[in-house]
Amino acid sequence: MLSVFSGLPADKHKDKNLIEKFSKSHGKKILCGTSTIKTYCRILNLTPEITINYTGFLPEAYYKIDGIALACEGLITLNDCYKNLSGKPVKNKNALILSDILKEEPEINFIIGTAKNPDSDFYKLKKLLPREEIINKIINLLDRGKKISVLKI
Repeated sequence: MLSVFSGLPADKHKDKNLIEKFSKSHGKKILCGTSTIKTYCRILNLTPEITINYTGFLPEAYYKIDGIALACEGLITLNDCYKNLSGKPVKNKNALILSDILKEEPEINFIIGTAKNPDSDFYKLKKLLPREEIINKIINLLDRGKKISVLKI
């Protein structure tokens, strides 16, 4: 079982409960999104190890957090993951890792936050699809034999 948590709930009062449940869930866990990672670490009192690489036109951030298989920037990684799954070459290492994990796992649970992204104007300028839209496109490319669930919060 793989759980992918990307984006925070529109209702901030749900952050703590959702993050605590996610942290205790079974299987591999992925956090996609800087705000999601910061909130996760703040609520659980964790300090991530951060590495930033500049391999393309946008920075690529990787966070090492105990119990998390992959923690990385959200929309850039998700958009590059979609490109990779579509057969297009990408340099983003996090997107390549995410693509591989998504292809391997037979059961995937996506938790999609609906809070407004404070950087949404920047992402629009860079022609990146919004979180919910890009995750839906990724799901459509994954093997139909997979058990996939989506929770929008």
